[in-house]
Amino acid sequence: MLLNRSLVENGFLLDIYHLKDKMILWAKAEDIDFVNRLECTWSPFIYVTSNTKSELDSLLKDNNLISYFVKNYSYECEYEYP
Repeated sequence: MLLNRSLVENGFLLDIYHLKDKMILWAKAEDIDFVNRLECTWSPFIYVTSNTKSELDSLLKDNNLISYFVKNYSYECEYEYP
């Protein structure tokens, strides 16, 4: 496991940023005098919704700028009730 549990519970998160396909965390435990650089594999994601599946399809097919960044997608059927 990348993160040591003691760092999370008894330490300080000094910095966090995205670098390529990773999140870089700089953390310092309360009882240790040095700072740890931790790396986690990470990929940003968004959720897109529409009333019709054809509108979602058009986002990928008609826009090369968007489709270039899409690694994976799926269609989910969810309902929001008032």
